Amino acid sequence: MKLNIKKSKIIVPALGLLLLSTAASVSGSVAWFTANRTFSTQIGQFGVTKLDGDLACTLGAGTGTSLTASSATYKDDHNNIIEVKDSGTANLLGDSSFDHTSGHLYTDDPDVTNESGVNTTAFLDLDTAGSTWKVSNNVYYAVTWTMTFHYTYGASLNNVGLFFNSGSSTATGATSKQSDAAFRIAFVSTDSIVWAPNQAKLNPIQQYVSGT
Repeated sequence: MKLNIKKSKIIVPALGLLLLSTAASVSGSVAWFTANRTFSTQIGQFGVTKLDGDLACTLGAGTGTSLTASSATYKDDHNNIIEVKDSGTANLLGDSSFDHTSGHLYTDDPDVTNESGVNTTAFLDLDTAGSTWKVSNNVYYAVTWTMTFHYTYGASLNNVGLFFNSGSSTATGATSKQSDAAFRIAFVSTDSIVWAPNQAKLNPIQQYVSGT
C-alpha cells in the first residue's frame, strides 16, 4: 500500500504541469493573431513651383537710333523697340568696319587708292561711338543701341548664362549690289560676338579692320 501511494503522488503533479503548458501555448497563439500590423495617415496638399527665373530686357537708344513705343511682337519689357532713325527719317549706313575688340570704327581713306581707284590698305580711325560716326544729315558709318538684360531668380539661385541663338535669328533684305552680305551686328559685352547672317557661304571667315 505504501508503494501505490507514492506512485500517485508522482503522476498527479506531472499531469498538472502538462495542462499548464498547453494553456500557455494556446493563450500565446491568440495574442499573435490579434496584433496590430498596419498604420494609416493622411498628408496635406503639395504645391509646385518653377526653379528657373525670368529674363527681361530693356532697350536703350544710341548713336543714330531712337527708342519708340510699340505694340510689335519683338519689344522689350517696357514695350519699346529700337528704330534706325533720329526722328521721322530713317538713317542710312555707309561702308565701314567695326573692331568689336577695341570699339573703334574704321573707314577707307579717300586719299589713298591703287591703280584701280580702290583703297584696301589705308583707313581712317573714326574712334569709338560719337559724333565722328555721322557722315552728314541722316547718313552714318554705323549705329549703336544698348540691350540691358535683367534676371529675376526663382527657387534656384545657381548661376545662369546668357546666350545668343543664331540658329533662330534671321535678317532679311536684298540689294542689287548685294551689300546686305556685308551686314554685321557686334554684340559687345564680357564675351563679344559678331553676327553676319547674310555673309557669303564661300567666305565664312569674318574679317574686320583693326588699325589704320
